[in-house]
Amino acid sequence: MELMKSELGIGSDRQFSLIVGKQYVVYGFTIFLGHVWFYICDEDYTYYPIWNPSVLFKIVDPRLSTYWEFGFYKLPGGQTPIIAFKEWTENPFFYDKLTDGDASMVGIFKHYRVLLDSEFKTPTESM
Repeated sequence: MELMKSELGIGSDRQFSLIVGKQYVVYGFTIFLGHVWFYICDEDYTYYPIWNPSVLFKIVDPRLSTYWEFGFYKLPGGQTPIIAFKEWTENPFFYDKLTDGDASMVGIFKHYRVLLDSEFKTPTESM
């Protein structure tokens, strides 16, 4: 399957922390390995969203967030799109800094998480 790249940690043994039938808010998305990947707060959520392949989901609300913008990340072989809130699309290092625990980036994500959860009427668990 073209979604599997063991050198990137996406092998046949990869487990995704999702609950079948649960609805998840998408906080951004990108295209990787020719597929759409959603950034969601999965069951292992700590303080940043994890990307999951869209083929694992059924879209129940096709609306796009009013907070999303379109941007590109430059990669060695070209570029890939990112659709997310402004601070994420404008800073190619946003996600790396977020996952590293940068307080500013964590605060920005928490802010947008509340906004998107409210926009799509999903209660935000305690952060």
